[in-house]
Amino acid sequence: MWLRKLIIYLIAIGLCGAGLGFFAGQASLGYRTGDAEAIFAGLFVGGLLGFAGIALIVLARRKPLQSVDPDAVVATSLAMVIGSESGTDGGD
Repeated sequence: MWLRKLIIYLIAIGLCGAGLGFFAGQASLGYRTGDAEAIFAGLFVGGLLGFAGIALIVLARRKPLQSVDPDAVVATSLAMVIGSESGTDGGD
C-alpha cells in the first residue's frame, strides 16, 4: 500500500516539476524572442502538467474505500423497493 502511494507521489512531483520547467523554458524563449505565443503555450501546457500532478496528489491522499457487505446492500435495496411500493394506493 505504501509503495503505491510512494510511486504516485513521485509521479505527481515529477509532473509538477515538469510543468514548472516547461513554463520556465517557454517563458524564457518568449522573453528572448518577444513571442507572446510561447509564453501562453508555456502557461497552458505547464498548467495542465501541474494540474495533473496536483490531481495525483489528491488521489494518493484519499482514504481507501471501505469493504461493502453484500447482504447489507441487498437488504437496503429491498427496503427501498418495499418502501417505495407501500406509498402507492393501487392506481385509483
